Amino acid sequence: MTRLTNKKYSLLSQLGCSERHRSHLNRMIRGKMDILDFELN
Repeated sequence: MTRLTNKKYSLLSQLGCSERHRSHLNRMIRGKMDILDFELN
């Protein structure tokens, strides 16, 4: 899971998103990860 998240983070920085946009995407990614964790458990 951490590797996947890191991959997404590095993709976002390669795209050079603005800080506000990146934090919004991170919140969405984190929410999706929480949902995935909930479904897996």
